Amino acid sequence: MRPLITGLLSVALSALSLLPGTNGNTASVATPPLPLATRNMTCSPRVFGKATDVAIDLPATRGRQLAIVVPSGNYLFVSYDDNDPAATVKSPISTKDFLSAKRILMKSDAFMGVGEGAPTRVFVKAGEYTILVGDSLDTDAPNVSGWCKVKYKP
Repeated sequence: MRPLITGLLSVALSALSLLPGTNGNTASVATPPLPLATRNMTCSPRVFGKATDVAIDLPATRGRQLAIVVPSGNYLFVSYDDNDPAATVKSPISTKDFLSAKRILMKSDAFMGVGEGAPTRVFVKAGEYTILVGDSLDTDAPNVSGWCKVKYKP
């Protein structure tokens, strides 16, 4: 019985470390459950490499944020509230431009997002990337209005 309790405690502590504020980094939160009903946007191509244009066709009704969950589980924000006084780095895509866009084109070797500070390239490591749109994506209770997944194979 003791190994089971120890194992459960270990799993609980691992999950806790993914919550915002537990490690001083709100950009590293667990990817929320993604219901099929909100998978109302498309990303193409689904698998791509270097120097590739990736298109995101956005849902008509969506929140003010676009974030990309990289293979490590960290979030890189591409669009967030430009008027937020807590934001120390300007959003790579302004809220106004994001809300009026129907499609976003990303260059796989140059697209930038903001995580723990300065903007950084999004597609660096091989793996699966989850692209989210919605509100409050940097919290443990995000309001996801659309999502898609892509694989980067440099």
